[in-house]
Amino acid sequence: MFLKLLMIFILVPFLELIIIIQLGKYIGLAWTILLIVILGLLGAFIAKKQGLSILWRIKDELGQGRLPGQELLDGGLLLLGSALLITPGLLTDALAFFFLLPATRRIMKSFIQYKLENWLASGKAIRFYFRRD
Repeated sequence: MFLKLLMIFILVPFLELIIIIQLGKYIGLAWTILLIVILGLLGAFIAKKQGLSILWRIKDELGQGRLPGQELLDGGLLLLGSALLITPGLLTDALAFFFLLPATRRIMKSFIQYKLENWLASGKAIRFYFRRD
């Protein structure tokens, strides 16, 4: 696991640097910097808008006495997308938008739910049951 993480922390910045240098050669340094700034601002706007929407949905679910499972998963994916957006580079920005946009986030939610269901069904996870008093 440590080796995989080490490779990610070495490989991703290296790829980001290559992409930025090649893009800078192709469209110019000023346009490359402008593109990175615009993508960052657009991503921050989307993250704020989606974050507030998810907070309101969580509040509504709790107000109706239901656990906001889907909303919490949305919030976690949005948080991951926001963290990727902070990381400088175009590759991480593209991945961040995958987590920030509702249509693509829905795909990731389905995948995570499928994996969790299989994990629970396999018996590798401990199930917790809470009693309501």
